[in-house]
Amino acid sequence: MVHYTNDEIQRYVDTIWAISASRFCKTFLIGYTSVERYVRHGSYRNYGWQHMVALETGLTREEALELEEVLQGRCKEGEATGPSYRAKYAPSQRKDVYRRSVGPTSVEPMERCHSVYMVWWEE
Repeated sequence: MVHYTNDEIQRYVDTIWAISASRFCKTFLIGYTSVERYVRHGSYRNYGWQHMVALETGLTREEALELEEVLQGRCKEGEATGPSYRAKYAPSQRKDVYRRSVGPTSVEPMERCHSVYMVWWEE
């Protein structure tokens, strides 16, 4: 298992907080992908998500899944968004327990093409 330092995690948390604190961010979520970001963003647009930013790219599968798990945990706890913004983390994601899932993929686990991203919706 890969371990991120507290400083590294805090950098991601700060980025999430900066975006979620905006009045233009109504709801957001954190995810993992091994496909090109524009493909992943296109699939989210079908669900009404308007914006996407890669928090980290060029990771192995294990690195990306660990980072996603840690960041989702921080968001569910409210640390990444502060008490007044915790509600912005997608309610369907807050209620569920984190389950590692890579979905269908033909990408090798050690290939450095895995990413962790944030998507959000305005209004």
